[in-house]
Amino acid sequence: MNLLRLGKSLQGESTNKVEVRNVGQGIAGEVRELDSWMEVEENRELAGRVWSDEVAEEVMKVYAGYDAGKAYAQFVARIGNGETDGGKSAGTERKSGDKGKIGEGRNGRQILGVWRTVAAVAVPLALGAVLFFGLGKDVPGVEERIVPGSGKAVLVLSGGVQVALGVDEEVFRRDTNGVALKADSAVLVYENTSEAVAVKPKYNELIVPRGGEYALQLADGTQVWLNADSRLRYPERFGTGCREVELSGEACFKVVKDAARPFVVKAGGVDVRVLGTEFNVNAYGNSNVTTLVSGKVEMSDGRTTMMLEPGEQVTVKDAVFSKAEVDTGKVVAWKDGIVAFEDERLEDVMLRLERWYDIRVFFSNQSLKDVRITGYINRYGDIRILLDKLEKLDLAEFEVKGKCVTVHAR
Repeated sequence: MNLLRLGKSLQGESTNKVEVRNVGQGIAGEVRELDSWMEVEENRELAGRVWSDEVAEEVMKVYAGYDAGKAYAQFVARIGNGETDGGKSAGTERKSGDKGKIGEGRNGRQILGVWRTVAAVAVPLALGAVLFFGLGKDVPGVEERIVPGSGKAVLVLSGGVQVALGVDEEVFRRDTNGVALKADSAVLVYENTSEAVAVKPKYNELIVPRGGEYALQLADGTQVWLNADSRLRYPERFGTGCREVELSGEACFKVVKDAARPFVVKAGGVDVRVLGTEFNVNAYGNSNVTTLVSGKVEMSDGRTTMMLEPGEQVTVKDAVFSKAEVDTGKVVAWKDGIVAFEDERLEDVMLRLERWYDIRVFFSNQSLKDVRITGYINRYGDIRILLDKLEKLDLAEFEVKGKCVTVHAR
């Protein structure tokens, strides 16, 4: 049983559903589902209660002394001798003269099926255990370092082909539908190579994982900076109507002005409509926080509409709009290598660090979440230096184990 199933079981959710799927896709899907589940603080606390360092250490000792090759050989020998079910298979008793080769005859087919079943169960359990242990326990002899994010993303083309970007400075090039694509370790650029207008747009999606960042220039020249754990869906080239994109996560936009084709960002159930401007949209979860740097922006959820002027920030959550004046330089500083926070809750600051450093944060004292802090940090710096600085404020102490950070009261 992996961590996600265990957590859901303790929460009273059904875990009896059996899924048959491709192993690679299944594991990737489980990782995404686990990441999503662990975003909820109550789930992280639950994980901390049911999975201690002592438990992880004992299980890892078992795995360290386990010889999979030897076990497999013994298993093959046993089923070859008919020992797995008392010398019977499918209700038929084995005769002393039967050789019982794997894959041959009635018994062989049965045995092969048994092995497939064992493999189907053992592989997910082993992989689930690795994922489980990796959340909070260092494997002896292997140092799990916390490093800042870097330029990396996955580009999903209209046909479903996925391209890893930001890998070893490799340059990716592609020409399609009158649009040229070029990407390096930090930015993906789309450029129109013909004047033809797309009749039916073909959509691409740029996915930036936790611990990543990436920049994008759309076919109309609009520039987009995507923060960690974010994704943007957009057409390879825009048509004659509105230029629409869909965002999940955080991005800063610098939109090329085109009065005939307004630019619309759909995020968190809200449409952010602009003509030509610079603004930041933070839409993790089901909220939308839009900050206007320059130009003019209209926000609407279909029921409420609100206009923004430069220097204003609108937060939309649970269909409630609220507006405030902010220092826009601090809001968009992340794209220039600085993380700035002003009178922010410690929980919100640590959540930003979770995404950027790809770590897990736990609070041993829930009251610490509401501690307010103000400051600047180097986005590419060592997280331990940052935590040391926070400790000097005498607000909390930070314990680092592997890629887990626990916040304690002083």
